[in-house]
Amino acid sequence: MYELFGKNYRFLVSFLKRNEIFSRPFYIDFLDLFLFDRRERFFKIFYSLEFTNILTTENVKTIRSSFKSFKWITQEEIEKIITKLGYEKHGKYYVQNSGYKDILELYFVKLVSHPLRVDENTIKLIIEDINSRLDYNLYSEEIKNMNDNTAIYLARRLEGLLSRIDGIIMTDSRTYIHINKIKYNVEEFLNLKNTILSFNENYIDSIAVYKNLESILNSIGIYSDHVFYSLFKYHFAQELNLSTNGNSRVLTIGEQGFNRVDELEKFIETEGKILEKSYIQEKLNYSNVSLNNAIDNSNKIISFDRSFIGLINFVQMSKNEIELFKELVISNDNDGNISIPELISKINLNKSFKAFIKKNNINKYFIASLVRYYFPEYKGGCNLLSKKSITK
Repeated sequence: MYELFGKNYRFLVSFLKRNEIFSRPFYIDFLDLFLFDRRERFFKIFYSLEFTNILTTENVKTIRSSFKSFKWITQEEIEKIITKLGYEKHGKYYVQNSGYKDILELYFVKLVSHPLRVDENTIKLIIEDINSRLDYNLYSEEIKNMNDNTAIYLARRLEGLLSRIDGIIMTDSRTYIHINKIKYNVEEFLNLKNTILSFNENYIDSIAVYKNLESILNSIGIYSDHVFYSLFKYHFAQELNLSTNGNSRVLTIGEQGFNRVDELEKFIETEGKILEKSYIQEKLNYSNVSLNNAIDNSNKIISFDRSFIGLINFVQMSKNEIELFKELVISNDNDGNISIPELISKINLNKSFKAFIKKNNINKYFIASLVRYYFPEYKGGCNLLSKKSITK
């Protein structure tokens, strides 16, 4: 403490003992920035503020205005606080989690106002727009030498990421928008539930239902079977125990005999090796959405890198390495968050993982997948996992 804070350390220790307002584990990191001003009111104001995962430049200005009476707190000091809290600036937004999936969610929630088509013809423009408006590097290397095959791959990859973001829906084939941007009469739609269920008691065929109720659905603002499917799933998934085990636009009601997760797990087990996603899609006729849903809902499937998946028993890992891995994950939890790149660096530096590293290809997809397997309470992508839900 003395080395860090010099002669002020006595004041700091006394101050911390007297106050129970320091519930945030990161306060120690930036107290040195403000220690020369010993007024406790500043700290009490700061710790009363709510910081969501995404802040706009206007939010930051509002935070700054909370400290007008403190002449030494300038916009620059506020930027220091935001940085210490783990935020990175992307365009006019400050984001705590800035993986590909998080940036896509930010882009579609905050910046996209109309349905956006994602295919090989539009993918380059979409990526360039994301990188320009959010000061990011999404697939920046791939678009430098774009060709037809690269464009098709990136479009499918982007669709796969979008399918995993809560609230992103398809309004038509390969056309996406956030559900909050759909203008429809919610009350009238909810009133149609019994009519919709009368067509079949076991499943909802969104195409057939839409054709039968097209004029009614159009009158309340729903203009495609894709939108109908997404809205019905959004409103009634929990109540009716809906699942997408079959066709990607058919919602099954309750427990069903066919289960896509079981089918995928058995297929990988039969093949007996790590498989490329495109190979699985070709053999089982899965869409990106169907495949990703099955992967997410399985408790046996592991991602070995960006394109390949396999079963947990394909991982070469001893019992001692498993226990050590679990301990390392727990020790690297930072306020409910785990940085996968940081975790990988700890694994690489730990001599006890020497055999594990030699037997496995250690990358962020693989390690994040392992964490999610052993600790299913963590959600997120290959850069950051969190126990907390994202606050819009």
